[in-house]
Amino acid sequence: MAGSKGAALKLRGLPGPSAAFWREPVTHTSDLGVLMQSTTRGCLVSAMVLTGLLVFGGSAQAASFDNVEGWWNSLDCPRMNAAVNEYDPMIMAEGMESGYCAMYDGLGASEKSVVDMAAMEIGGEYDSIHLWWEALDCRKMSVATGYAQPAYCGHFVNAPKANDMNTLSAAQEEVVAIAGYALATGMTATFAEIRMSDLWMPFMATPALPLVGVGILGLLLAGRGAWLRRRRTV
Repeated sequence: MAGSKGAALKLRGLPGPSAAFWREPVTHTSDLGVLMQSTTRGCLVSAMVLTGLLVFGGSAQAASFDNVEGWWNSLDCPRMNAAVNEYDPMIMAEGMESGYCAMYDGLGASEKSVVDMAAMEIGGEYDSIHLWWEALDCRKMSVATGYAQPAYCGHFVNAPKANDMNTLSAAQEEVVAIAGYALATGMTATFAEIRMSDLWMPFMATPALPLVGVGILGLLLAGRGAWLRRRRTV
């Protein structure tokens, strides 16, 4: 009786047919598959959400990188000339005698209009110095820092476009940070101060969170395989 399929069992102490039930083989394969699918899907979704938060998360409100005076006053004379050199090829030849070697308030009307034009090209709304910088092309990077191309045609560490050949050095990051901070806030600050500010949001290395879901899937598949093998040997 115990080994026959469909045999009726009696529960002691419970009279009548209501005490009987049919003992059928119970198969959990489908339930296990559903569990595996839902668990794996949940892990992958969570991994993608966390990845997005880590990689693309930003501050609550974007900063306006449009403070012309602050940015211009953060440059020295050679960098002032280099920043707007493309607008007037004679600037570099004039050197220290250039009409651009002055604080913003001391610029002439024509020089100030050129500086405003340059600042407009490199400005915009961004959550951080890093996102501002990565939105610039090589020419605008040169304008922003006041260094001739291609010295600053590079990217922050872990930026989407960064590689071994075009990543900014620590010294270059400092120059970029000071220029960007001045453009956003109108103030000049030290690199240490900027790194403590809300505008300093380094790119995160792309986390291997999706691999967590893959690893769990592998464990589930391995467990299911072992379970099936045990069933076949019974």
